[in-house]
Amino acid sequence: MVSAMDSERAGLEFPLDWQWRVVAARRDGVEADLAAVLKGQGYDAVPSEARSSSGGKYVSFHVSVRLADRDAMDRLAAALAAVEGVKFLL
Repeated sequence: MVSAMDSERAGLEFPLDWQWRVVAARRDGVEADLAAVLKGQGYDAVPSEARSSSGGKYVSFHVSVRLADRDAMDRLAAALAAVEGVKFLL
């Protein structure tokens, strides 16, 4: 886990606007699951589909939020990564 001091050294100043690209296996409901995580964490943001892989096996979404602190960032990243089919966050 990264401490507040590590965040400062990394140049992150909270609160901040942050955007993730969430890459997931293509399946019905993945976008709704991501939206449910955002709502459950108290964010009004909705994921927007960015693009599909050339073979159509994967899809990526943009998620933009305003984060109050590093703990909020870590909690949301963990919750998004836990969605079924999510391969990684960028």
